[in-house]
Amino acid sequence: MTVLSVGIDEGRSNLPKLAALAHAGRSSLLTKHGKPYAAIVSADVLLKAHASRVCWRCAALGAGYGASR
Repeated sequence: MTVLSVGIDEGRSNLPKLAALAHAGRSSLLTKHGKPYAAIVSADVLLKAHASRVCWRCAALGAGYGASR
């Protein structure tokens, strides 16, 4: 599915609609002066991305949570 690209002012005006679309699985990319600025994604997408990042950090530290730096 394609990502909907929306100017930040339009996004502000249509936040409830964009939130409903994100909840349904359609992400939106907010742009400012034509450049990517922020994204509206479902909570599931955000939590999965965060979990992947946390796991990557654990692997980088070598011993998981509680590892000394």
